[in-house]
Amino acid sequence: MDFPQIPQSLNFAHPVYVNQAHGITRLVVYFDKERKQQLRYEFATVQVRPVTDQELKVATTAPVLDYAKDAMQIGVQAMALMFGGGPKAPADTEE
Repeated sequence: MDFPQIPQSLNFAHPVYVNQAHGITRLVVYFDKERKQQLRYEFATVQVRPVTDQELKVATTAPVLDYAKDAMQIGVQAMALMFGGGPKAPADTEE
């Protein structure tokens, strides 16, 4: 698909750069060497509208860590996420 509403300046996908005339309209990322497991990202529709300041705010959850001070804690949390030990929902304590 090609959407003229999407300027090429929005073509910023990291780590893959896709040379499209009108921004990123399709991007396939492979997770294995055999190229069997893939994630495909593409626009289904484009709606031209103003973006609010609220939509541009980055949502954060406490605590916000500073890499310069909390590198070890960030590393441990990243490893936990990679090995499936990420945040868990609170256990239901009804008895």
